[in-house]
Amino acid sequence: MRFPHKAGAYDLLEQIGQGAFGSVYKCRERTTGRILALKVLGKVQGEGPRRRFEREGEALARLDHPSIVRVHTATWEGDHPHLALELVEGEDLEQRLERTGALAPEEARALLATLAEAVAHAHSRGVLHRDIKPSNVIVSQEGRPMLLDFGLASLADTERLTMSGQMLGTPAFMAPEQARGKWDERTDVYGLGALLFAALTGVPPSQGDSLAECLAQLMSGPAPDPRDYSPGIPPALAALCRRCLAKDSEARFSSASELAAALAEVDMRARGPRPWLGVALGLGILSLVGLAALAGSAGAPAQSPAPPPSASAHAAPSQRTSLPPYTAKEWDSLLFRDEVWTGSVDL
Repeated sequence: MRFPHKAGAYDLLEQIGQGAFGSVYKCRERTTGRILALKVLGKVQGEGPRRRFEREGEALARLDHPSIVRVHTATWEGDHPHLALELVEGEDLEQRLERTGALAPEEARALLATLAEAVAHAHSRGVLHRDIKPSNVIVSQEGRPMLLDFGLASLADTERLTMSGQMLGTPAFMAPEQARGKWDERTDVYGLGALLFAALTGVPPSQGDSLAECLAQLMSGPAPDPRDYSPGIPPALAALCRRCLAKDSEARFSSASELAAALAEVDMRARGPRPWLGVALGLGILSLVGLAALAGSAGAPAQSPAPPPSASAHAAPSQRTSLPPYTAKEWDSLLFRDEVWTGSVDL
């Protein structure tokens, strides 16, 4: 593919990306020999794309985190403004999911925990990303996830780039309030949850054959459950993901830092606690005790029957519980099922 060989102080080596408003090249800074990524804005109509391009440079200049791509220089003069960025050799998460399918739950958890810390750092500097999705995450050759493309970022202490009520973002991964032109830190929490959902299942949380179908799914109905796509996902991790994807932002984690802490502590066991297991084992022990008692009484001399127990020896009706209508064989099979029964047994 033909492309310009120079841009400002940089020699362009190869094109490594193409977007709606420009291209990304691997380049060499002529004065230092440093290898960087150069994002070059193409010729576009109107000031919107140029302002977003500038906004990305302003946002990245505020940030300093090992999982956020760093800006080196920004040049706004001329017909083709450009950003020189840290070059991260690797594969973006969208390509990875297309190549290998969903990630293992522990890998997805670790990846999201790192990215949640990066987003928390951005929030502490007054930057909302607003477009967290697999194609905006690149996994370096060392395995570190890096968040990039702050072109839709919102800066807390500057004027808004878009008018209130204008939808901005990627529908398959955006929060419901974002579709209404509103956002805050919990909007990025939704984005992280949507990213976790995609990492665990290989598909986005909002789907449809058209934009209208995707938005309809986004705006109505409960948060999707990743275990519907992959039952092997640990229940606690799936519940955490669904909390991030709550339609009501008040029901989500209040911040990316709170989410990062939850991801660090989430129970990654394949099954949750199983109260019925202790009940079943208890029943087995009682059965063995009963058999032993019968065996011992077989050769014992007959004794006078004991007087009936007093009424106080019986549990009050309100304290008695009931046993589900399982046969002994069914109780045995429950030991190997992933169900949790939280009732109690009438002994």
